[in-house]
Amino acid sequence: YLELAWEQLVEDPSIEVTEQDLRAQYEMDKTDAAGGEQRRSSHILLTVDETRSDEQALAELADFRARIEAGESFADLAREHSEDPGSAASGGDLGLMGKGIFVPEFEQALWALGEPGELSEPVKTQFGYHLLRLDGVELEDYPAFEDARGTVEVRLRAEAAQALFQERLRELDNLAFEQPDSLDSIASQLGLEPQRAERVTRSAGPGPFADASLREALFQPDVLDAGNNTPAVEYREGRAVVGRIIERYPATLQPLDELRADIEARLIEQEARRLLTDSRNNALRLLRDGEGAGQVADDYGLEWQTVELAERTGSDAPAAVLAAAFDLPRPAEGGRSLGEASLGEEGEAIVTVTRVQEGDLSTLSETELEGLRGYAEARRGSLDFAALQRAMEVNADIERLD
Repeated sequence: YLELAWEQLVEDPSIEVTEQDLRAQYEMDKTDAAGGEQRRSSHILLTVDETRSDEQALAELADFRARIEAGESFADLAREHSEDPGSAASGGDLGLMGKGIFVPEFEQALWALGEPGELSEPVKTQFGYHLLRLDGVELEDYPAFEDARGTVEVRLRAEAAQALFQERLRELDNLAFEQPDSLDSIASQLGLEPQRAERVTRSAGPGPFADASLREALFQPDVLDAGNNTPAVEYREGRAVVGRIIERYPATLQPLDELRADIEARLIEQEARRLLTDSRNNALRLLRDGEGAGQVADDYGLEWQTVELAERTGSDAPAAVLAAAFDLPRPAEGGRSLGEASLGEEGEAIVTVTRVQEGDLSTLSETELEGLRGYAEARRGSLDFAALQRAMEVNADIERLD
């Protein structure tokens, strides 16, 4: 077989990285790194609702600003008056953050401040009005061109090699089709070294033939029976193989004594899984009929485990159990929702939910809320794209040309 890998192409003569390329990439990297500036800040947040108008919030923040400039502690005022539950207790401290974390109005005001200790004018966001203080700026020293040169060149060559790989992959595939009865000429044309793999079967193989797609290509009739080359199969990103069969061993029946232990183990596993499935189904039936969870667990010599007010993350329960619990419908008052979860090699779990307590968004900091908004937007985008893709598949007109 012949293997083509992008790493082989890094030093290919067709790849040229000039001094101009290096300096241009260096300047781009340096500009991008400047966006990595991080700022430490604090704020006092006043919300606007039926009990406080915009004008009242602005007047209160103006009073706070005057008191701070007169020498009062920003942190003390934040602890007493800020209505951000995530930062008020720590004196309004929002920690060290880069761009892209806060809402745009907040970020713009924060990055407009020049010196640590400087206060902003009141800033309005969807959360209310903020009085910001810049507490510090952290920048990383960017290396000089001569120090970064080697790293930049390695990256540019790697990117060029990955692009060149796609060209050579198409060439390899074409040659494998045009010269179906040998690899020698193809190897010479592309500068590849022929390699040999021994005893590849339908279910296993050494080296790259551990990949199922490569083995499947070998066992196609035109390769297995007609003796042709396989197509070029990209079995891993940036790595592809063309193979051909040079020796074929017919299947033979192995003696029972050599296989006895494996067969026994397989039969035991099959019976154990059957018993597990039967036990799970029977336990679910008992629970649906009203049997107590503790009693069902006792019947099977198991311990029923209870997790109070489990959250989606950070709970002691296995991830599969949590996922099943949060997929279950809300139980009726005094009732329970019933489900199951697979624990892989560890077995099966039966899951009940007996109480649901709503989360409280008011306990989250602005940073956490912004993170949730970002997740929701990304999730909505992926769902919209999936719906569009399904609609296109349903409405597509596909014609096959022989």
